Amino acid sequence: EFIFLDFISRINDKINDINNVISNKLNNFLKIKLNIKNSYELVPNINEKEFYEFFKKKYFEKREIDQIIKRNSVGPQFDIFEFFNEETKLNSDLCSTGEQKKILISLILSFILLMKSKNINSILLFDEIASHIDGKNLELFFDEIAKIGMQTWYTGNNIQSFQTIENKAFFVKL
Repeated sequence: EFIFLDFISRINDKINDINNVISNKLNNFLKIKLNIKNSYELVPNINEKEFYEFFKKKYFEKREIDQIIKRNSVGPQFDIFEFFNEETKLNSDLCSTGEQKKILISLILSFILLMKSKNINSILLFDEIASHIDGKNLELFFDEIAKIGMQTWYTGNNIQSFQTIENKAFFVKL
Protein backbone atom coordinates (compact mmCIF):
# COMPACT_ATOMS: atom_id res chain seq x y z
CA GLU A 1 0.00 0.00 0.00
CA PHE A 2 1.31 3.38 -1.00
CA ILE A 3 0.44 5.40 2.08
CA PHE A 4 2.31 8.67 1.55
CA LEU A 5 0.87 9.39 -1.90
CA ASP A 6 -2.58 8.47 -0.62
CA PHE A 7 -2.05 10.91 2.24
CA ILE A 8 -1.00 13.68 -0.18
CA SER A 9 -4.03 12.95 -2.34
CA ARG A 10 -6.39 13.14 0.66
CA ILE A 11 -4.81 16.42 1.81
CA ASN A 12 -5.27 17.89 -1.68
CA ASP A 13 -8.90 16.69 -1.73
CA LYS A 14 -9.56 18.43 1.62
CA ILE A 15 -7.92 21.62 0.38
CA ASN A 16 -10.15 21.52 -2.71
CA ASP A 17 -13.22 20.93 -0.51
CA ILE A 18 -12.35 23.94 1.66
CA ASN A 19 -11.67 26.14 -1.39
CA ASN A 20 -15.02 25.10 -2.92
CA VAL A 21 -16.90 25.93 0.28
CA ILE A 22 -15.23 29.33 0.45
CA SER A 23 -15.97 30.06 -3.21
CA ASN A 24 -19.56 28.85 -3.21
CA LYS A 25 -20.99 29.33 0.27
CA LEU A 26 -19.24 32.19 2.05
CA ASN A 27 -20.65 35.11 0.10
CA ASN A 28 -20.38 37.66 2.90
CA PHE A 29 -16.81 36.92 3.90
CA LEU A 30 -13.35 37.42 2.52
CA LYS A 31 -12.63 35.10 -0.39
CA ILE A 32 -9.46 33.20 0.29
CA LYS A 33 -7.66 30.35 -1.35
CA LEU A 34 -5.81 27.66 0.55
CA ASN A 35 -2.80 26.04 -1.08
CA ILE A 36 -0.12 23.62 0.00
CA LYS A 37 3.43 24.37 -0.98
CA ASN A 38 5.76 21.39 -0.98
CA SER A 39 9.49 21.38 -0.54
CA TYR A 40 9.37 19.05 -3.53
CA GLU A 41 7.22 19.19 -6.62
CA LEU A 42 5.56 15.86 -7.24
CA VAL A 43 4.31 15.03 -10.67
CA PRO A 44 0.55 14.32 -10.63
CA ASN A 45 -0.35 10.63 -10.92
CA ILE A 46 3.17 9.51 -10.05
CA ASN A 47 3.43 5.76 -9.50
CA GLU A 48 5.08 4.07 -6.54
CA LYS A 49 8.37 3.28 -8.28
CA GLU A 50 8.70 6.85 -9.63
CA PHE A 51 7.88 8.19 -6.18
CA TYR A 52 10.67 6.23 -4.50
CA GLU A 53 13.13 7.21 -7.22
CA PHE A 54 12.10 10.84 -6.87
CA PHE A 55 12.74 10.88 -3.12
CA LYS A 56 15.89 8.81 -3.41
CA LYS A 57 17.27 11.45 -5.80
CA LYS A 58 16.12 14.34 -3.55
CA TYR A 59 17.69 12.82 -0.45
CA PHE A 60 20.90 12.09 -2.34
CA GLU A 61 21.06 15.69 -3.65
CA LYS A 62 20.64 17.06 -0.12
CA ARG A 63 22.86 14.52 1.69
CA GLU A 64 25.87 16.82 2.02
CA ILE A 65 23.80 19.71 3.38
CA ASP A 66 21.87 17.38 5.68
CA GLN A 67 25.09 16.03 7.18
CA ILE A 68 26.28 19.56 7.91
CA ILE A 69 23.01 20.76 9.44
CA LYS A 70 22.37 17.37 11.12
CA ARG A 71 18.76 17.02 9.93
CA ASN A 72 16.73 16.38 6.80
CA SER A 73 16.19 19.39 4.57
CA VAL A 74 13.58 17.77 2.34
CA GLY A 75 10.35 15.95 3.09
CA PRO A 76 6.71 16.43 4.00
CA GLN A 77 7.65 18.09 7.30
CA PHE A 78 8.51 21.16 5.22
CA ASP A 79 5.11 21.44 3.55
CA ILE A 80 3.60 24.88 4.07
CA PHE A 81 -0.07 25.79 3.99
CA GLU A 82 -0.51 29.11 2.25
CA PHE A 83 -3.54 31.36 2.45
CA PHE A 84 -4.20 33.94 -0.24
CA ASN A 85 -6.53 36.90 -0.08
CA GLU A 86 -8.35 36.47 -3.39
CA GLU A 87 -9.32 40.15 -3.51
CA THR A 88 -5.79 41.51 -3.22
CA LYS A 89 -4.01 38.38 -4.55
CA LEU A 90 -1.65 38.59 -1.58
CA ASN A 91 -0.30 35.77 0.53
CA SER A 92 -1.50 36.07 4.13
CA ASP A 93 2.08 36.84 5.19
CA LEU A 94 1.79 40.15 3.33
CA CYS A 95 -1.70 41.03 4.55
CA SER A 96 -2.52 43.40 7.39
CA THR A 97 -3.43 42.00 10.79
CA GLY A 98 -7.09 42.79 10.09
CA GLU A 99 -6.97 40.92 6.77
CA GLN A 100 -5.24 37.99 8.47
CA LYS A 101 -8.08 37.83 11.01
CA LYS A 102 -10.62 37.86 8.16
CA ILE A 103 -8.69 35.06 6.44
CA LEU A 104 -8.82 33.03 9.65
CA ILE A 105 -12.57 33.65 10.07
CA SER A 106 -13.20 32.52 6.47
CA LEU A 107 -11.14 29.40 7.06
CA ILE A 108 -12.95 28.58 10.32
CA LEU A 109 -16.37 29.09 8.74
CA SER A 110 -15.46 26.99 5.71
CA PHE A 111 -14.29 24.18 7.97
CA ILE A 112 -17.55 24.32 9.97
CA LEU A 113 -19.61 24.29 6.75
CA LEU A 114 -17.58 21.35 5.48
CA MET A 115 -18.21 19.45 8.74
CA LYS A 116 -21.92 20.22 8.49
CA SER A 117 -22.05 19.01 4.86
CA LYS A 118 -20.66 15.67 6.06
CA ASN A 119 -23.27 15.51 8.87
CA ILE A 120 -20.64 16.02 11.55
CA ASN A 121 -22.27 18.07 14.28
CA SER A 122 -20.20 19.66 16.98
CA ILE A 123 -20.51 22.23 19.69
CA LEU A 124 -18.81 25.42 18.59
CA LEU A 125 -16.96 27.63 21.05
CA PHE A 126 -15.76 31.10 20.12
CA ASP A 127 -13.74 32.76 22.84
CA GLU A 128 -13.68 36.57 22.63
CA ILE A 129 -14.70 36.50 18.95
CA ALA A 130 -16.07 40.03 19.24
CA SER A 131 -12.63 41.40 20.02
CA HIS A 132 -11.34 40.16 16.67
CA ILE A 133 -14.10 41.32 14.30
CA ASP A 134 -15.62 44.74 13.68
CA GLY A 135 -19.35 45.30 14.26
CA LYS A 136 -20.59 44.75 10.69
CA ASN A 137 -18.56 41.59 10.18
CA LEU A 138 -19.49 40.32 13.64
CA GLU A 139 -23.17 40.57 12.73
CA LEU A 140 -22.51 38.69 9.47
CA PHE A 141 -20.55 36.09 11.44
CA PHE A 142 -23.42 35.60 13.91
CA ASP A 143 -25.87 35.25 11.00
CA GLU A 144 -23.65 32.68 9.28
CA ILE A 145 -23.26 30.62 12.44
CA ALA A 146 -27.03 30.77 13.03
CA LYS A 147 -27.64 29.47 9.47
CA ILE A 148 -25.29 26.56 10.11
CA GLY A 149 -27.45 25.53 13.04
CA MET A 150 -24.91 24.00 15.42
CA GLN A 151 -24.96 24.62 19.15
CA THR A 152 -22.66 27.57 19.70
CA TRP A 153 -21.11 29.20 22.75
CA TYR A 154 -19.62 32.67 22.66
CA THR A 155 -17.57 34.24 25.41
CA GLY A 156 -16.89 37.91 25.78
CA ASN A 157 -16.24 40.70 28.22
CA ASN A 158 -18.46 43.26 26.50
CA ILE A 159 -22.18 42.44 26.45
CA GLN A 160 -22.78 45.21 23.88
CA SER A 161 -20.87 43.17 21.31
CA PHE A 162 -23.65 40.60 21.43
CA GLN A 163 -26.61 42.99 21.03
CA THR A 164 -27.38 41.71 17.53
CA ILE A 165 -28.14 38.25 18.93
CA GLU A 166 -29.68 39.26 22.27
CA ASN A 167 -33.13 37.94 21.24
CA LYS A 168 -31.68 34.75 19.75
CA ALA A 169 -29.35 33.65 22.53
CA PHE A 170 -29.27 32.71 26.18
CA PHE A 171 -26.83 34.80 28.19
CA VAL A 172 -24.96 33.78 31.32
CA LYS A 173 -23.19 36.50 33.28
CA LEU A 174 -20.36 35.35 35.51
